[in-house]
Amino acid sequence: MNRRDTLKAMGIAALGATTGTGNVQGAESRKKEKTKKGDIYLGMCVGHYKSEGLNRARRVEKLARTGFKYVNSCSFQKPAPDHEWRELKRVVQDCGIVPVQCGSGIAPWGEFDPAEGDKRLDAVKPYLDKCADIGNKLICMLPPVWHEDLPFEVSWGTSIEWTRQYAALCKERGLAITCEIEPERDYITCRFGDAVRWIEQINCDNFFMNVDTGHLCLWKFRPEWLRKYSEMVVHTHLSENDGRKHQSWTLGTGTTNHAGYFKSLVEGGFIENAKKHGIPPVACMEFYIPGHNKSTFDEELKTSMDWVKQHLPYMKLS
Repeated sequence: MNRRDTLKAMGIAALGATTGTGNVQGAESRKKEKTKKGDIYLGMCVGHYKSEGLNRARRVEKLARTGFKYVNSCSFQKPAPDHEWRELKRVVQDCGIVPVQCGSGIAPWGEFDPAEGDKRLDAVKPYLDKCADIGNKLICMLPPVWHEDLPFEVSWGTSIEWTRQYAALCKERGLAITCEIEPERDYITCRFGDAVRWIEQINCDNFFMNVDTGHLCLWKFRPEWLRKYSEMVVHTHLSENDGRKHQSWTLGTGTTNHAGYFKSLVEGGFIENAKKHGIPPVACMEFYIPGHNKSTFDEELKTSMDWVKQHLPYMKLS
């Protein structure tokens, strides 16, 4: 039985670009709301901010001087001494930064022996404590991969049970989770519809979807399809590519329909949903300099910010 047949037998139908528009066209229509300036905050990912010779705390300071208030990746994914965590927390507080989302601190399910699941959960607890102490509100979790030694349906079910345990650890610390929906085929949820079903079956009140506009572009996902799922979303990423390869280009240099996606998100209730859960509605930029581009990263950052100001004028820094 191939992957599609397995999903069908489990009652998991793919949605979106892989199955046409039927599932979305039948959705109840919503009253359109005009997107107003200031409805969404523009953020920047510290991990994507490439400033040579600066540690994470200094990069946060530099982003604050640029005007950013909302920042992702205020954490250390790799082990770091306590004094670096304390310095990062001090800078966040001194600069008035709102740390929104940080990494999970744990490998995706399926990249380790499932028998080590409990051990992995115990090991991540100190990291989650520090993320919460700094003020992060969200954990960005990568979806599970299909474990090569297990049938797909077993990987699906076991990953859900393990993720529920991880979600419980986060909830104990006041943290919510957003699952980063990735387009690569190794992930169980590499198709948008699979991701929706997986999140629904986890059924945890602190578990949500993270929408990345560049990923939607790779799926050839139509903006109007997104409206139906907006209430599952509490956080977003702005990334850019040409619709063919997973890249993170300077905003405006690819083919991603950012304006269309955010129009649907707003009409679908993304802003209200984020606020309802105590999370600021943020679109966080994620990009690297393309290999052929000779500009500095700060120049590319300004280019991206100028592009957002022109094409997504309702987004503001603070």
